[in-house]
Amino acid sequence: MTISEDYLQPPEPQPLSMAYDLGTAGWASFEVSCGSESFRVSDFGYITDGLGDIVRAALALVAGASQAEVLFDCEPQVWGLAVVFAGLAADAQPPIRICRVTIRDGGTGLEQGGHGVRPVWAWEGPIVFEGFVRSDDFGRAALAMAKAVRADFDDATYRERWGHYASLEGFPLRGLKALETALQITEYRE
Repeated sequence: MTISEDYLQPPEPQPLSMAYDLGTAGWASFEVSCGSESFRVSDFGYITDGLGDIVRAALALVAGASQAEVLFDCEPQVWGLAVVFAGLAADAQPPIRICRVTIRDGGTGLEQGGHGVRPVWAWEGPIVFEGFVRSDDFGRAALAMAKAVRADFDDATYRERWGHYASLEGFPLRGLKALETALQITEYRE
């Protein structure tokens, strides 16, 4: 099997970091930095699961998914994080998966521009952040971010401060453990 030239020349991967700040009850912030670019989604609410969604997106990517997305509902502003397979780094053996990470402006409602039924990477809203990373580096950054939150909050405090969509849902521990395990396994997927 030969690999298309288009997938062997993605942009160079950049260093990635992510931070999650659990603010007052029902509100959080997320910041992503890639190379010299960064973007902060401030004060999104518990209509979505924020941290849990990021952990599950990272798990999907490191397990071989070609794309993942996360929505941040800032009432009324909506932001969308999309991570999409961009190609293989040709100089690495075996080739390393490179992903394009973007944050798009979803406007003031999911129904605007058909966002309610379209994946984030297909939104028409402007791209406010873009970077290229190794898929496993996205997973490692999400893991480090989730572990930092876990170190600061026990289940009861997390549940009280976040309480995803009034369900009092706890910290995404299963997702965190699954992501940690997945990153320990070397797998060639292309």
